Amino acid sequence: MRPTPHHQTRRSTRRAALFALASGAAIALGSPAFAQVLWKGAPEARPTMMTRGEMQNAAALVAARNDQRRVVVQFNAPITDVVRSSLERAGVTLLSPLGSNAFFASIDGDRLDGAALTREASLTSLRPIDAAWKTHPMLRRDEVPEWAVVDAGGRLPGEAGHIEDAEQAKRDPVIAVYVMMHADASARTEGVAAVGRHGGEVRTALRSVNVLVAHVPMSAVRALAAEDAVQWVEPALPHFDELNN
Repeated sequence: MRPTPHHQTRRSTRRAALFALASGAAIALGSPAFAQVLWKGAPEARPTMMTRGEMQNAAALVAARNDQRRVVVQFNAPITDVVRSSLERAGVTLLSPLGSNAFFASIDGDRLDGAALTREASLTSLRPIDAAWKTHPMLRRDEVPEWAVVDAGGRLPGEAGHIEDAEQAKRDPVIAVYVMMHADASARTEGVAAVGRHGGEVRTALRSVNVLVAHVPMSAVRALAAEDAVQWVEPALPHFDELNN
């Protein structure tokens, strides 16, 4: 088998669905009260438990923004349906789990009840999401995944991976990426709009896993990952052709 440039086929679509299911986070095991999310995209300092007032202020700051409403919340114990419902009434909806009692969550600014939120004793922190946490390490380092390049034109502000000459080093290749959306965001609406804002083109929408396969300029990947509705961005896997000898 040999890799070829990424094209949309039934096989590559199935592979995209499986690969994009992986979250951008791994969890360090230990005491639930001090669990740490180990982000693939970028490391972070060990989080500290926030006071009730700090969490209320953090939630209010997010609620006041129009462009960022999703956060990471950490609990010191497994959540129950009662806790989930209580948070929902306070204006906080839990999204995808990150493991060890951590979740992505979204805040409804019109419904946020900071006092009710902070009455949830198991909630230990509420933090904005760093875009680096949502970006594959290779893309975060501005390394071009050669197998995912679909167009080598344009200009590149950072590294260009393995280059042939100085002129090639200036190019901004268009690469194939998987774009996973948050659970409360539609890949076919918010996802398509986000890709378009950054000069990209959607090739396939995988509705069962809320993922887009898109062609995006390398220089726009970080900004795409910073979109509030985006959960994770990574290079698409290469398409393989079978050789029959």
